[in-house]
Amino acid sequence: MKKYIIVSNDRDPETGDRLMFQFFARSKRGKALARKAARVAGVDVLEVFGPSQRASAYALSLEPK
Repeated sequence: MKKYIIVSNDRDPETGDRLMFQFFARSKRGKALARKAARVAGVDVLEVFGPSQRASAYALSLEPK
């Protein structure tokens, strides 16, 4: 299974950082499935990152307003 990181447009009220969610998928279409699952859950998706893009996801989540 691969872990995908979903970075949201919504921000944490206390820290101001973007909210991040994890999605696990076994499929080759993991990014598309992660984006679809986040939309169904009501998450305002900014970007979905794959397993090798973890550092990029964290950098984007800490970006100032």
